[in-house]
Amino acid sequence: MTRPAEADELDRPLIVIAFGGGNRMDRLLEAAADAALDAARGTVVVFAGPWADARSLAGLERSAATSGRLRLVSGSRHLDSWLRAADLFIGKGGYNTLAEILATRCNAAIVCGGTVTVEQSWHAERLAQAGFVRLLDAQELEAGGPRAAGVVARALDDRYPQASWSPAVDGAEACARILAVMPTGPIAP
Repeated sequence: MTRPAEADELDRPLIVIAFGGGNRMDRLLEAAADAALDAARGTVVVFAGPWADARSLAGLERSAATSGRLRLVSGSRHLDSWLRAADLFIGKGGYNTLAEILATRCNAAIVCGGTVTVEQSWHAERLAQAGFVRLLDAQELEAGGPRAAGVVARALDDRYPQASWSPAVDGAEACARILAVMPTGPIAP
């Protein structure tokens, strides 16, 4: 997948934010966008999932209208191409997101704690220990202000991954190959 053509027309740095389906995010999606807008003069693209909180979406729409630098996108088709184009990606540590981060080797900051699940935080912490991602504390991000913007600014300046090896991340393709040759119909117990 190549970079989306639209990304080349956006002001840099380009910060992409996505929290999967958006459920259980409360104000976190909006807080990440606010911190990104405060940290850099470029463009912030937010992928709002189908379960994103209506209040957060309204706040993001207001930010988009007033800043002129925030793009709100529904759905996450071709997120991998946006990750390749991004100067920084901010997201949660869900399996699909982490696999895309590893496959694209993008500069990523993963939010842990708060409403983020324990499993997602655990996965992100393991990848941070290996040098693939950096961690962002959910409470610090939600607190907002200069400290949250500073965390995002440091993430732009101190690029990851710092790991020198690349894990195999072709699990989805391997699964698709297996499913393509499986017989159709009900599966017997």
